[in-house]
Amino acid sequence: MDNLGYRYYKNNSRNNKVQLFAEFCPTTAIISAVINENWIRTNRNHNHYPQVVDIPLVHLRRSIGKSGTSSGIMSKSLRNIYNNEIIANPNGEKNNTFLQSQASVQRMRHCRHPPNPDTIKELAGILNEHYMAYASTLQRPPSRFFQQLFEAEGETVGIVFLNFDAIEKSNEYFEKILNTVNLNAEIYELEPLDDTKRIKKTPKRLQYTSNPPTKLSPICELKKDMFEIIDYLINEIDRRFNQQGLKNLVKLEHILVDQNTRIHQELTNCLNNMSEDFDINKLHAQLIMLPSIVSITSISDIINHLRNEYSNVKDSLFSEITKLIKLILTIPASAATAECSFSALRRLKTYLRSTMTQKRLTHMMILHVHKSMTAKIDLKLIAKEFVSRTSERKSTFGNFY
Repeated sequence: MDNLGYRYYKNNSRNNKVQLFAEFCPTTAIISAVINENWIRTNRNHNHYPQVVDIPLVHLRRSIGKSGTSSGIMSKSLRNIYNNEIIANPNGEKNNTFLQSQASVQRMRHCRHPPNPDTIKELAGILNEHYMAYASTLQRPPSRFFQQLFEAEGETVGIVFLNFDAIEKSNEYFEKILNTVNLNAEIYELEPLDDTKRIKKTPKRLQYTSNPPTKLSPICELKKDMFEIIDYLINEIDRRFNQQGLKNLVKLEHILVDQNTRIHQELTNCLNNMSEDFDINKLHAQLIMLPSIVSITSISDIINHLRNEYSNVKDSLFSEITKLIKLILTIPASAATAECSFSALRRLKTYLRSTMTQKRLTHMMILHVHKSMTAKIDLKLIAKEFVSRTSERKSTFGNFY
């Protein structure tokens, strides 16, 4: 580009001179190949005005391309990248749409994808040479995940992927926990337990091999057990709290607590398949009126307020809200209650109680599962009510005081 704003493209070079041709007209030009010589000579005048370069648009396209192809965020949504860069470069938004940016970033990402390897050695070569981003983790700062080829009996059979940084952090945490336990044992003068395990014999098929199985030290055994417990807890927590029933219950609770879900369309989306059981218009009106009579922080606040202040008219004035609260309190959030019931069934329905009816079994299951509520029951009042129902019981058991 010259000082007037006209742009040129290189044609060829000869005798320390570079021949150029203009972008939008037949004009040609010559410049010196020497960097320090700052001159240009054209053979004719341009037949158009110089094109105005949109500098903010150039910066916006460059920042979107850089953000969309950075290592670690190749899987990030292009819409989020585009919105963030538009906020940072608002002047370049006029001449650059999201569809243009999406097509450009997709082309750039496709060019950066490594070729499909045919063998394991080709994959290792790709990860070692030009595509280090694929050999590293997504954490910040990234750590190397690809380590080396795995060979057995002179043949390449696989690739070793290992995150040494995560292992070192885990070892640090284990050392801290072990030091804390040893310190507390010394403070409370605790003696180690005699936990001598039976020495396992090496299988015959491994006794005469070149690499017999090694025995772990006590520290390594503790470390193995600790990480096994942690992995089990993480998997169980994820399984418990990522159930679809719990997510649906959270949506129903947000209808009462969160003001953003009180929009008519949001109510329909949250209720999902249960919208036929509710009058959406009436529920919308009652939810708008609800904050003016009670300060909402949780569902228990709404229940207590309706029970104490509007006990006589809650079924008519807040009919849809009452129906929604009953649904939230009765719908199972997860499978934990059912699993607890099945576990208790084996303890209650024994061989000595094989003739128990279904009604009695259901009542006993309720009392057994909900022990916290059963412990609060006054047995004297129940016995007094049981005896007072018939005259025969009164004559047999007498009065309870």
